[in-house]
Amino acid sequence: MLALLHDKYEIIEIIKTGGMARVYKAIHLNIPGIYLAIKELTNTFFTQEQKNYSIDRFQKEAMLLARLRHPSLPVVHDYFVENNNYYIVMDFIEGSNLQEILKNRDEDGLSWEEVIEWGIQMCDTLDYLHRQTPPVIHRDIKPSNFIRTRISGKIMLIDFGIARFYDVRETGTLVGTMGYASPEQFRGKAQMASDIYSLGVTLYVLLTGYDPKKISEQFTFPQLISIRNDISPELSFVIGKAIEFKICNRYSTALQMKEALLEVKNIKPPVTHPERKSTASYEISIDSTDGLQPVNMMGYYVEAKEKDFLISCNTVESEIEHIKELSDDDKFIKEKLIYSRILKIPVAIEDTSTEFDDNTLLCEIKMDPDLNEDLLVENLCVDVENSFVKLLQMDIDSNNYLYPRILAIEKTPHEMFKKENVINANSLIKLIKDCIKENNLSINKLSFTIPSSQSLIKTFILPYMDDKKIPAAIKKELSTALPFPYSKSKVDMYIICPSIPGEEGFMKILVIAMNKDFINTFKLVGGTLGIKSKNIIPIHTAIFRVLQLTGEELNKIALIDLSSLNTGITIIKDGMISQTTILETGITNFLKAISIARKVSMNKAAEILENSKIDITRADKKETHLFHIIVPQIREWITELTKAFANLGSDYKLNKQNYSTLILHGEGGTIKSLNKFLGNQLGIKCYNFKMPVSEIENKYNNLLNEKAPLFMPSLGLSIDEFYSREEFLGEKIDIKADLWSSLLGS
Repeated sequence: MLALLHDKYEIIEIIKTGGMARVYKAIHLNIPGIYLAIKELTNTFFTQEQKNYSIDRFQKEAMLLARLRHPSLPVVHDYFVENNNYYIVMDFIEGSNLQEILKNRDEDGLSWEEVIEWGIQMCDTLDYLHRQTPPVIHRDIKPSNFIRTRISGKIMLIDFGIARFYDVRETGTLVGTMGYASPEQFRGKAQMASDIYSLGVTLYVLLTGYDPKKISEQFTFPQLISIRNDISPELSFVIGKAIEFKICNRYSTALQMKEALLEVKNIKPPVTHPERKSTASYEISIDSTDGLQPVNMMGYYVEAKEKDFLISCNTVESEIEHIKELSDDDKFIKEKLIYSRILKIPVAIEDTSTEFDDNTLLCEIKMDPDLNEDLLVENLCVDVENSFVKLLQMDIDSNNYLYPRILAIEKTPHEMFKKENVINANSLIKLIKDCIKENNLSINKLSFTIPSSQSLIKTFILPYMDDKKIPAAIKKELSTALPFPYSKSKVDMYIICPSIPGEEGFMKILVIAMNKDFINTFKLVGGTLGIKSKNIIPIHTAIFRVLQLTGEELNKIALIDLSSLNTGITIIKDGMISQTTILETGITNFLKAISIARKVSMNKAAEILENSKIDITRADKKETHLFHIIVPQIREWITELTKAFANLGSDYKLNKQNYSTLILHGEGGTIKSLNKFLGNQLGIKCYNFKMPVSEIENKYNNLLNEKAPLFMPSLGLSIDEFYSREEFLGEKIDIKADLWSSLLGS
């Protein structure tokens, strides 16, 4: 007998000695045959402060564990102090920790089957901890803190020495293990997502044998498929998502990650690595083509051959048994099932392809013969955003059809946008002056759109009140909703429904807000050029004008502007703009994936995407590599898009009950078949925008074919003066300048 503690615990052996604690295996003298683990706080402290901190942490561990009851957590039976030493008595778990198991295997990593099974159990344990009130964060998830029991093989989580209850108001000290701790944990801001990150690293290490502390660039891991090609891309995707740098890109809960692992559990790897053992029962036989550079589901570069990366369009098909029974005539259905598996988005089997053909919004628009066409030909419309500046002048032909007389698109100069998205007036002036000179234009007026990142249109429901009280009532909610500082806002408010039918006593208010810095810059541009800058409107209003032009404004429509840095959303209901919002995901996300996969600059990545003929609804052999980079990014974008709509309320969720039509414009509209892809996933008709045409031979036809979706705001801007804004909006609320200044200045 090594020692007797508390008159009833007989110490048998020392199991482990660490920096601040020692763990013993013991037996309970009053209950023979019951083995226990006793954790002792070692009395090795340099200062009293250090000792007090360690004792406090030790006591918190005991109290925390004592309230937890889960099959994969040890139960605390006792806590005591003896001879100025502190002890926790808990279940003895007989088995080996996963770090030891990994170390004792001949190969660098463990089999994917057992790692998935363990991962599911780990997620279940974390889900239990995170669902406590308040949630419990472990903060030290790593292989050595998981034990596989000798008899049952169950995975047990141990060592809660640095765990704590989560408090959103609290920022703590830097604790955790280098390589396993998340970026935010290193800033002392650990949360539930931090445990998910550490679990992702743990599974990664178990599969590869990598030491995360020795990875050259912190928080950056080589993709799994670049290390092991005997695991499925679906599993690679799950783990890659868990170890994303940004919290918002990870799984939101441990339960969500568990469900993802359950989905990939039975997906066998397509190719067996010749140097690894695997239970994969088949290998796809495809002629290898050296030199191709595939990517995994996360869009990162991988060294492999064609048979390694055709998994998503060949091997997945063999995973669905009834696909084999389909005839060649059912190729369409085969493809839909395969893409459903790749993208993990439900896809209806019924053939709806006729509903989602290459739909376009406009073809021919005949204008009123009495229309004053000078309003068109004397007006140069300027639409500015981070990637492109679009210049447009419309005209009417002899048959009264609307067509583009002048059309220009220029890449936005780097110097045009200053910090905080303030436009460099000189750069824009030069660009407009060059266009006027090159086309020998006679311009009396300039019109501008305010981009979606610098404008907002939103409806508010308020209890009935006097007009004068409305600005103050809306102030707080408006300041939260604006995508820019509300102190810079030019705001107009309109009563569009003084008494809502069925909700008597409530009124509906429409608010239009624009960034004053942009308005002032556009006025400065016009003044410098000696041209009136009379018409400056939000991009949302401009695209609504196009719907009015086509008679589509009475339908329930969502317009989606996928641009370089973000996605603008405009929702039309009851014949008016109901809500707008912005999603901070754009084409740049796609370009980053291309840049990493192809090992090229962002400019080169943009060139690759622009020059490709990729159709994202099918993996054409020439574009297979690019397909596998882009499709996962689009899947993520669609997920974020649906969340953005849902955040506006149940009436705005992205489904066919709420919307009859989606319209895609901006850069996203130039990606071939993106409208088909989006429409099919959501079950809503999705159109690309195209410019109206005329019988007149037009030198811009090629440009229109390639870039038409970029010009929807410009077209709406050109016809804005034909519509009465007050008639469209409702009764305008008079906001005194001093009142609004006082609201915004507080």
